[in-house]
Amino acid sequence: MKSGLKNLPPVVQELVDHIGLPSTIELINQFGGTTINIPMGGTSVGTAALVRLAAVIGEEAAEKLSKICFGEPIYIPKCEKYLRDTRNQNINQTFIEQVRHGKKANSVVAELAREYRLSDRWVW
Repeated sequence: MKSGLKNLPPVVQELVDHIGLPSTIELINQFGGTTINIPMGGTSVGTAALVRLAAVIGEEAAEKLSKICFGEPIYIPKCEKYLRDTRNQNINQTFIEQVRHGKKANSVVAELAREYRLSDRWVW
């Protein structure tokens, strides 16, 4: 487990271990705060549900999740604090890098505010 992920709920840490961080983030973005049924795919209904899940997290990740969960429901936490903290670190890193490369701070802040849909006062 990467040290930056230790603040995530245990279920999310397990998801990252099994299906990877990008697929887990997509799962959180789409279903965070809800309980979802993980389809097994053995029936036409299950197969259709598995295809819909694969459209969100990818076919390989959906297959892995199906095998891990055995058709049981799973609660997907919203992970708001983790996602907010990660966003804030990305904003800070981008700001520092761009200013070091000669871009004006006001321009960088304006771009970051638009990109992340935040006020420029918040970015500052």
